[in-house]
Amino acid sequence: MMVYGLTWLFFGIFSVVCLLISIFIVFYYSHKTEGEKLTKIVSILALFLPMIVFCIIPLDVYSLGGKTDRSESLKVVYYLIFSLILVFSFIFIPFAIFFFEAEDEETTTKKKFISALKFTTFTVIIVVILLLVGLLVQPGSVPSDQKNEKWVKDLFGNEHRGDSMLLFPISCMSVLGVLLFLLYMPVGFGLTPVSMVKKGETGRSFEGGEQNRDLTRKEALETKQLISGKSLSKKEKKELDTLTQKARLLQRPKDDEEENTKSGRMNKVISCLSIGERIFGIFFILISLFILACFMTSLIEKLINSKCGWRCGFLLNEPSKNPFDLTLLALSKAFPIDMVFLSIISVYFLLTALSGIVRWQPRILCFKLWRLKGRRSDDQALLISALYLLLIAIMVMFEYHSIAPQYTTFGAQKNKAGKLCTLDDVGAYDGYCRMTEIATIFARISVKMPFFAILYYACDWLFVILTAIYMIMAIKMKKKSSFAGNEDSDDDF
Repeated sequence: MMVYGLTWLFFGIFSVVCLLISIFIVFYYSHKTEGEKLTKIVSILALFLPMIVFCIIPLDVYSLGGKTDRSESLKVVYYLIFSLILVFSFIFIPFAIFFFEAEDEETTTKKKFISALKFTTFTVIIVVILLLVGLLVQPGSVPSDQKNEKWVKDLFGNEHRGDSMLLFPISCMSVLGVLLFLLYMPVGFGLTPVSMVKKGETGRSFEGGEQNRDLTRKEALETKQLISGKSLSKKEKKELDTLTQKARLLQRPKDDEEENTKSGRMNKVISCLSIGERIFGIFFILISLFILACFMTSLIEKLINSKCGWRCGFLLNEPSKNPFDLTLLALSKAFPIDMVFLSIISVYFLLTALSGIVRWQPRILCFKLWRLKGRRSDDQALLISALYLLLIAIMVMFEYHSIAPQYTTFGAQKNKAGKLCTLDDVGAYDGYCRMTEIATIFARISVKMPFFAILYYACDWLFVILTAIYMIMAIKMKKKSSFAGNEDSDDDF
């Protein structure tokens, strides 16, 4: 009991670390003078929730080694997090987006609140419909040729209607996650690391570029005020004052000798940062190639070794030879090392997704409507980006079952013969080969609603292909190619 309590202590420590990472990301991208507290709080929690799921997976695996079955308590934790994800995705984030949509200072807080409430009603109706479909219609059914299998009976023998009610909307959200995953993740995996290696003196060009953008924005605000004949909004006045103050500081006379000394020091700093960036770029390329190799291994294994094929979403019935899976299995014997490793990979997934969002910017139907920029993002851009990362994180959660099937399903458990567990061993002997709760959730989706699992499988193939294309194009293209998206996106990330 004491040992199991220590596992929750480790979980708490890693949860705090995830919270700090979420806070750092949100505060870095939020506007330094105009960011709203509500936006920051909602965005931080939206990033924090899926990261908690990544941390609890190793705890789920570790609990299989104990004599006490703690699947019900872990199930409650998973479903609580899934419920909060639905609340944030369909209520809190949309409400905050609509609340800050009105920039006119004449609009009162009460009017903005009522307007946001009206628009949020539509998203609430959507999630209610999805929940009712999951509860009443019970979408999907177990294929007739699999009903007599022991692992299927064990899997669906204790299923409740509430399980389908919650899993169906989460599965539907994962469809959006697939689209965003394919739009942004290959860019972060393939393009960003190579660009980091190839990039030269970005610091000086960024400084000049930032000054030019500040001057252009200042002139635009002054022109707007002159043409309209009306006073600027409170938000625009504050921005204009900040830009004016910056311009004055840049125009102050400076001593040439002192300026040259500072410039020389700055060049040395920039040179060191450039070398460090290249080193990190090489390291990130190696991680990306390793994960791509794991995806390829998993895809081929599913195609060859899946017992039921597309009818059950290509679930594997034999221990995987995937290097990522084998690494986690080895590390799981020394908990919490596997939690550390999985947390690092999870953060890498989210950072590469964030890199893709910074490059392509948050879009709807290919239209760029917001701009995510370090210390300069408006509230809508920050909230939309947080929502996109939340949806991508749901997809990443399902991807772990794809690239680490043995670890996420059985951990290092062995059957009576001393071999690693398979699906056929589930329910065959008491106390042997219990499935993790996250694997049970994924298996229920795959068997009853194979459409989603087939979609994930197709997504994995497209992800590998697109990442390889982006990586090859990044190697061949010039440093200042327009293909890289925003001209300063690398520096911003």
